[in-house]
Amino acid sequence: MAAVAERAGIAKGTLFLYFPAKDVLSLALIERLLGDWLDALDARLGAPRPPTAPGELAEAVAESLGARHLLPLLLGRLAQVRDAAPEHAAAVQQAIGARLDRTGALVESRLSFMKRGDGRRFAGFVLTQLAGLQHVSGTLTGDAEAGIEPHASLRRTVRLYLRGLKAKRAD
Repeated sequence: MAAVAERAGIAKGTLFLYFPAKDVLSLALIERLLGDWLDALDARLGAPRPPTAPGELAEAVAESLGARHLLPLLLGRLAQVRDAAPEHAAAVQQAIGARLDRTGALVESRLSFMKRGDGRRFAGFVLTQLAGLQHVSGTLTGDAEAGIEPHASLRRTVRLYLRGLKAKRAD
């Protein structure tokens, strides 16, 4: 926390007024960075030519992540942080859930095969994939030696998920 306060140019006591523990600060960062990313994705979904096919949405998801390297790192730690600061985690989880509902509704409005609730489940799936890819790759930029490229892996996984859902809905 001392390093964070120093880098932010504020007194350590001021930082502790708002964030009584490192885990509380981590939760606030997760909420903020996730909101920023979902705003970018929502903007893409609301564009004049929004993605309307599984491959297009998979591309939009990967592109909207851009250089947001800290988000997957923090999502990878979410369970630990949530357990360490349960009283703060509940409010953050509620805010994240509401945010995922909004993005999920936009996704449903763009993909004709989706039913009510599919978009929210899709958004949750993407978050778990981000956290999982972070654990597998060990780095946000990927591991060229291991052949792991998180954005490309996410794009493929999202595309497969959506194609599977589309096929299921066609039955």
